[in-house]
Amino acid sequence: MNETPRTTSAPYRLAILGSGTGTNAAAIVKYSQEHDSAGFTVVLIVSTRQDAGIVEIAKRNRIPLVTIEERGVEFTRCLLDALSESVVELIALAGFMRVLDAEVIQAMHGAVVNVHPALLPRHGGKGMYGIHVHQAVVESQDRITGVTVHMVSEQYDEGEIIAQRSIGVEPSDNAASLQERVKLVEHDLYPKAISDHVRRMILKRNSDH
Repeated sequence: MNETPRTTSAPYRLAILGSGTGTNAAAIVKYSQEHDSAGFTVVLIVSTRQDAGIVEIAKRNRIPLVTIEERGVEFTRCLLDALSESVVELIALAGFMRVLDAEVIQAMHGAVVNVHPALLPRHGGKGMYGIHVHQAVVESQDRITGVTVHMVSEQYDEGEIIAQRSIGVEPSDNAASLQERVKLVEHDLYPKAISDHVRRMILKRNSDH
């Protein structure tokens, strides 16, 4: 799926998978449109819900959209078909509220990235997503939290870390206020981390050939 011959000048073909509001997806799309050197272009958005905010991001930016509400094996089959049809080379998870099947990760040769709203390996693992992460940070009385961009592996939040950025936890923070401040960091860091990763992928592919 991501083995199409290319040149260094060809942007990587990125698919965004999401289930929620689409704020990270919007940040990724905006970055790709405003930075000629981004190294990637969003060619597909996949939503697991017809009413998800990410659907509007796709429509607003005229990006091909596929909604897959099926689960299990049927979801994986539909997703693989959509990725193949759009010749996707890299997947970015953005509020994707399902476990990505190992078959998809293997088909993409590991070219799947995710953003996590904490400094992994702290506050990662099963059940650690969204507001639950920020609640854990507050309850642990951590003084620092942040954002991690990492490769997706077959284990929760254990893939290679490719970027991190920290912010302080304020004494007045609760889970909701912390979430809002961390989201701003996500929106800035995630697109840049994808761009940097793409450049590394291009360099590696050229050296391999």
